[in-house]
Amino acid sequence: MRDEITPHELRDINTTIMNGLELSLGELISAALTVPFMGEKRLVIVENLSARFESGFTDANKALGDWESIAVELDAIPPTTKPVFREGSPDHSAIGGLFDCMIGVPLGRSGSTGLTD
Repeated sequence: MRDEITPHELRDINTTIMNGLELSLGELISAALTVPFMGEKRLVIVENLSARFESGFTDANKALGDWESIAVELDAIPPTTKPVFREGSPDHSAIGGLFDCMIGVPLGRSGSTGLTD
């Protein structure tokens, strides 16, 4: 998948992998707004973001905080960035190939569903 988004020689510099359990919305948006380096696209992979909201909720931390605006923020990401949200055990050796589960994000642009195999 990474080879489809960016040329092999620019793949690493135009790919950001983030841990959703420790990620702030500001960090995600900052990575997504970064202009691709000497290429047309960049890939932002967020691993295990849903786990952050599924476990350990107490009355004190039920509020989503900044994450409440994620839909609006994702819609503002430029078409040069392809966000991918991956759930499950990270297997960095598989990044060059197919993931066992990947969810693309529709960004509101016609013809771009963001869905991947």
